Amino acid sequence: SYSAVGIAAVADPNYQKRFAVSIASQKCYAERHGYEHAVIDPVMDGDNPVVVLDRSLDHWLEEAKATDVVLYERWMNNEIMAGNYAVRNSAWGIAFCDGWASYNYELPKAGYYSSDNGAIHLHLLRALQLSKWEPCSTLWHHLGSDRAEGLDEYFSFVTCSRLLMGAPRRWKVKGKYRVTILPRGHSWSIDGGNVDSKTSSVGPISHHGQKTEQNYLQYFTEEFVKSADASCANMMKEGFQVDPATLGGIMSRSLDARLDGGLLSWTRQFPPPWDWVYKGCMKSLSCRPLEDEESLVPTMLRPPQAKLPWMRVPNNAKFKECAKDHESCACVGLAKFGHLASKRFSVVVRVERNPGKIACGMSAFGEDDPASGESKRCYCAEGL
Repeated sequence: SYSAVGIAAVADPNYQKRFAVSIASQKCYAERHGYEHAVIDPVMDGDNPVVVLDRSLDHWLEEAKATDVVLYERWMNNEIMAGNYAVRNSAWGIAFCDGWASYNYELPKAGYYSSDNGAIHLHLLRALQLSKWEPCSTLWHHLGSDRAEGLDEYFSFVTCSRLLMGAPRRWKVKGKYRVTILPRGHSWSIDGGNVDSKTSSVGPISHHGQKTEQNYLQYFTEEFVKSADASCANMMKEGFQVDPATLGGIMSRSLDARLDGGLLSWTRQFPPPWDWVYKGCMKSLSCRPLEDEESLVPTMLRPPQAKLPWMRVPNNAKFKECAKDHESCACVGLAKFGHLASKRFSVVVRVERNPGKIACGMSAFGEDDPASGESKRCYCAEGL
C-alpha cells in the first residue's frame, strides 16, 4: 500500500518556461486528486500535459502496490519510456533511480544515445540481473563508432535490449517483485499523436510530446494556454473526448499500421513478437504484462511479399536526380525512389519510352516508403 503520492516534473528553468502550460495542467491534476506536485530543476516529462482530470492514478498505482518501479514501452518505437515512470519510496526503488542517474558518468563518447532514455535500457538489463547483457552493452559504448546514418545505431542498441528483456513483464529479482513494464498503450501516458489526441473514460490520462501552443489548444481553453495561471476550473475544452470503443479502435488501427511496416520504415526495427499478441487485446485495452515465470506464445502472420519484382541494376548504371517527391520524373530507363537513393539500394522500376515518365512517389514504387519522415527524391539511369 502507499500513504502518499507525488508527481514530479523534471525541467530546468528554460524548460519550465517552455512547458509552463503542461506543468500547470499537472499541478491542477495533482490538486484535484490530493497528490503532491513538484517541479525539479537539475516524474512526469515536462512536455506531458494531463488531459483527463476526472480519473486518478489509482488504476496504475495498484501495480505499484506490488512492485518498486513501474515503467512502460513507447508506441512510436520500441523504447522503454524514460519520461514517465512510478517509483515506490523504498530502498530498492531509490537504489534503482540512483543507479540510473549514475549513467551520467557512463555515456557514450559519440553518436546519438538519447541521454536517460538510452541509459534506462542498459540499466534495466543490469538491475534485472539478466544474463547475456554484454553484447547490448557493447552496442551502447560503441554508439557513433561507424558511419550509420541518423538513429540506426541507437535503435540497434534498443532492439538488442528489448529482445533480451522480452515482452512486458512483472519482474522478480531474488524472489521479490521489483519492476513492472506495462504494454504499450496501457500506461497513464502515451504519445498524443498515436491516439489522434483523443481521450476517453479509459486509457491514458496524459499525452506526451505536446510542445507548442497549437498542441495545447487541442485540449485547453485559450485563457489557460495564454496565461498558464488561469484557474484549474477553466482549464479543459470539450470535443476531444470519445467513447472507449472509439479510442480502442484508434489504438487498434495504429497497431495495425505499426505491424504493416510503419515501425520498420521509420526506425529500421521489426515489430517485436509480442506486438502480434496485442492484436487480440488492444481494441479492448485489456493487454497485460506477463507474470514473472509466464511464457509468451506469439502468433505471427506470414510476412507479405513485395508488390514489385526485384531487378538487377548494371554496375555501370549512373543515377541522377530527376524529381522531388510528388513531382513527375521524365525518365526512359531505370528509376529509383528514396532518401539518397542514388547511393543506396532501393526499389527499382523500369520506365519505357511510352509514357517516358513516372510519378515520383510511393504509389509508383509498390507503396514502399524507404525513409519514413525524410524527404525523398527520384533518380533515373537513362537508357538502361
